[in-house]
Amino acid sequence: MRRMLTGPLAVPGHLTKATALDEGGEDGFTLIELMVVLLIMAILMAVAVPTFLGTRSGAEDRSAQSDLVNSAIAGKSLFATNGSFAPLANSQVSELQAEEPELNYTTADVTAGSPPHTIDVAVSPDEKVLLMVDQSQTGRCWIIEVNEESSPNAAVPSHWTQTLGVSFAGSPTGAGPPFCRTSAPTLAPGQLVGGTYYQTWPS
Repeated sequence: MRRMLTGPLAVPGHLTKATALDEGGEDGFTLIELMVVLLIMAILMAVAVPTFLGTRSGAEDRSAQSDLVNSAIAGKSLFATNGSFAPLANSQVSELQAEEPELNYTTADVTAGSPPHTIDVAVSPDEKVLLMVDQSQTGRCWIIEVNEESSPNAAVPSHWTQTLGVSFAGSPTGAGPPFCRTSAPTLAPGQLVGGTYYQTWPS
């Protein structure tokens, strides 16, 4: 009698807990529910993908700028040691390469086909101005100039500034040429340079 009271009731038509779970396991999502989930996923993707791409392109530009800053620091260190930059760009390339072996220095144009972290280098005839150009993976050109003259010298090539110290320039978004070279930019103070470059690093 005791076992009958504590056991499950075997009443015809009554669903036990196990039976209810078995039948519930056959339930699925309706078409409307699936469409709502897909719509939510599409909205999230529409918001996330542009944000990700914008963050990635900004990081690529910052990487090129960082390479140039590190190169400028190396160049200033070499100038402090030698009293001038190397007389020929090729010699300066070798000295910079020894200082920053993880970067690639050249006297040729930097293009999309160049190895990553490639920087075009030029030295002024008076061996007091160092100009370096890099191209980020976004196609934009970035420029840094180190001018160690005792006073501005108008005799240096016209595409370099007469501003002492370190100067920056870069092409705006979507305006980068297919190549970046030290002979292309004109970094005159306060002007849009050559229709392509600004005399600061644009965002």
